[in-house]
Amino acid sequence: MSTRSPRGTGDRTTAGRRCAACGAALAIDNTAQLCNKCFRDQRDQLSKPARPGRDFFETDDFRSAFETQHIGKVLKAYRHHPRHLQIFGKALNQELLGRWLGLTQAQVSKLENGKPEQNLDILRAYAQVLHLPQHLLWFDLPGQSRQQRPSVTEDMDVDRRDFMRVASGAFLGMTDPFHRTLSPRAGTTDLDYLANRTARLRRLDNHLGGRDTYNLYLSEMSSTIGYVKHAHSNPQLERELIKIIAEQAQLTGWAAFDAGMHAEARKHYQASLSAAREANDPALTGNALAFLAYQEVGTTGPNVALAEASFAAAEVDATPRVRALLLERKAWTYAVAGNYQATSRALEGARVALRAQDDRPEPDWVFWVDENEIEIMSGRCWTALGRPNDAVAALEAALANFDETHARDKSLYLTYLANALIDSSEVEQAAHVTARSMDLARGVGSVRPLALISEVMHRLREHRGLDPVSALFE
Repeated sequence: MSTRSPRGTGDRTTAGRRCAACGAALAIDNTAQLCNKCFRDQRDQLSKPARPGRDFFETDDFRSAFETQHIGKVLKAYRHHPRHLQIFGKALNQELLGRWLGLTQAQVSKLENGKPEQNLDILRAYAQVLHLPQHLLWFDLPGQSRQQRPSVTEDMDVDRRDFMRVASGAFLGMTDPFHRTLSPRAGTTDLDYLANRTARLRRLDNHLGGRDTYNLYLSEMSSTIGYVKHAHSNPQLERELIKIIAEQAQLTGWAAFDAGMHAEARKHYQASLSAAREANDPALTGNALAFLAYQEVGTTGPNVALAEASFAAAEVDATPRVRALLLERKAWTYAVAGNYQATSRALEGARVALRAQDDRPEPDWVFWVDENEIEIMSGRCWTALGRPNDAVAALEAALANFDETHARDKSLYLTYLANALIDSSEVEQAAHVTARSMDLARGVGSVRPLALISEVMHRLREHRGLDPVSALFE
């Protein structure tokens, strides 16, 4: 997606290529079928109403609707706007509009076809949700007047915000417009497209924190849910599409967890669990339970029963990497619970699983699980269990091969190494490791590295007489 305005002139625009939604000339480096603004509109359309441009409301249907001073007629004009017809192939339905407004489908229908709503607070609420322009309304919005029109500066501010949101999509290379790629009658091409797109999104987590990715993942999941809900497909294909929803819900939950939004994370994990069960996918079911167990370790405390249930759900049919992932996460719960024997068995089981020969393809969501990952988890477990020598050996070996572009994760793992070094009375070395962790954590959109660094710093406080430690506090 171009990072320049599609409304530019000169050699920045193509000859004859225009946005399929609004008709604006497309930039020469924009290979998609939508301009930046319409790309953002269609991505967000199913999760919340996008802020439309000023010309969105300048249609005959809207003018007639506003003149009636009947909010129901305005809502109907909004649903049947030509841009929605171009982008989605049909009008927005009353159920979706109702979800935005906090109404049922029946209540929206009553609003559109019944007597005009007179309650001023309700009218203002609907107008603010849908970004209805003040100058067209028959009532004043809070802090605004019907005599005012949006300023050029306000429009530029909106454009800048839109640009920043679209730029993240451009960085990912996700220039294919969602609605142009997927067919109303879902086929294997649509399934492959969604699977590949989800895989690209998943790899963002290597380099960005949850604060950077949460809204993107949430928007993608909402779009996929909307597509699957309305597309026609056979039962087998529908099952595969629901599995993708389960994967995307897990991605979204993980981003929320990483951003410190634990209620949202739990909600998305539960949604992924429901979707995985609906699709009858034991591996995804086990992974959803493992996410829930992993979250509980850091919030309410280790839930051994839940961790064991996650592995049991997938054990029979799990591929080697899936088996290894669920075992290492179970090991982490055991370690925080203080069970050394169970931790050792689970970690050894993960190593054995990775060495197993199996011709079945692995799901993409375990692409990162390898022997180095198991060593890192081993080091973390030994740190939690108070076995610093084992922890230092495992973590130093694994982190020597760990890419520093994965800044959040490496920063996190270095804090476990620092704790193990403190436990083994290597305080100065722990200070050096903590300094590296701090450097990596700068600018990372995650709450977890800073929380763990704070814990290490608290332990180092009593050693401030040592120069490396003193330098950290300075």
